[in-house]
Amino acid sequence: MNIHKIISILLITSFALSFAGCSSNTDNTTTTNTTSEAGTETSASTETTESAASSKGSEASKINEFFIKINYLEGFDTFELSSADLSGDTWADSFSTTTKGKDQSPQLSWAPVEGASSYVIYMLDQFGRDPTTYWKSNDVKETDLPSGWAPKSEYIGPVRHTDGFAHPYVIYVVALRQAVKEAPGDFYNVTFKFEDKRKTLNTDDNGKSGNIVAYGRIAGYYAGEENFSDPSEWVKWVTED
Repeated sequence: MNIHKIISILLITSFALSFAGCSSNTDNTTTTNTTSEAGTETSASTETTESAASSKGSEASKINEFFIKINYLEGFDTFELSSADLSGDTWADSFSTTTKGKDQSPQLSWAPVEGASSYVIYMLDQFGRDPTTYWKSNDVKETDLPSGWAPKSEYIGPVRHTDGFAHPYVIYVVALRQAVKEAPGDFYNVTFKFEDKRKTLNTDDNGKSGNIVAYGRIAGYYAGEENFSDPSEWVKWVTED
């Protein structure tokens, strides 16, 4: 074969191999860059998600703080109220109807209030414009109530709400000069304009005002697990005496 042809073939082959190598390197570089960009995008996406979650959590915290501070008896004298079932700002599981709970009214204690002959107890879920009453006991005479003191006709423990928030549950104990036949508010239901209705406690059954001597108030959050995944358990719970 002519030497010039051989040299030409070698040069062409060398050029082809060199071109192939360059192409391969370019692809690798492109892949590396693409991977790097994808990693950056993933990181940015993660940061955005975390930032959104943090923002949502912050907003939820602000919402909870707003609702838990609502005081429906502000303006009246106060007394100290305590509960062994409230740790910091969190209620014990036992007061709930979750699978961890016992559906027991929380333990409460307070010193007898001078001038009071009777007490009314409310436990309200204050998450929202109007509260839901989970506990309403009228004409209470004791001042040291153990866990589970309230009957089912007066107390129903909460479950975790589907909105995913930890709801603020607030207990009010109202000391009255004279007992009233029926404390205002709907048990286990939303009580619209509760602030207006609770004011009726300040008027006794004879129409005399100044019936509220003082009140105690404690508040905490609860966000338990869902309960009654088995419908038969729900039916059993509802129909039990």
